[in-house]
Amino acid sequence: MAKTLLLGPDLDLGKRFIELLDAAEFPVTVACWLRCEEQFGEAWELVLGSQLYDTLGPKQAYRRLIDALPPIKASEFQIRLLGNRHPLVKGLRKAFGKAGSVEEMRLGGQGFGGVWIDDGYAYRIT
Repeated sequence: MAKTLLLGPDLDLGKRFIELLDAAEFPVTVACWLRCEEQFGEAWELVLGSQLYDTLGPKQAYRRLIDALPPIKASEFQIRLLGNRHPLVKGLRKAFGKAGSVEEMRLGGQGFGGVWIDDGYAYRIT
C-alpha cells in the first residue's frame, strides 16, 4: 500500500495553524504532524497537546480549538487534540521538552508513551 506523503503546503498550513493558536492564546505544548498507523491509520494527523484538554475536558477544549481556527473542510485533514496527560504527549515532552528547538525535526521509527510513530514532523514540543 502506498504511503501518504506530507507535502510543503501541508507543512505551511500546520505552521499557520500554530501561529493562529498562539495569537488566540490557545496553549499548545506539542504540535506535530504524525502518521501512526497502529493508532490512527494511514492518514497524517496534526496532533496537538494542550493542558486545556485536561482541565476543561475534550468537548470544551475542542470548542476552544475550533473557535481559534479559521473554518476548514472536515475532509481536508485530521486534527487530534490530546491532553498533556496522554501517554503520547507525555512521552514526546519527556524526550524533547528540554531541547532548544524541535521545529522542523523529523520524527519516526520510534515509540513514545507506547505509541509507535511511523513518521512525523514537529513544530513544537515543550
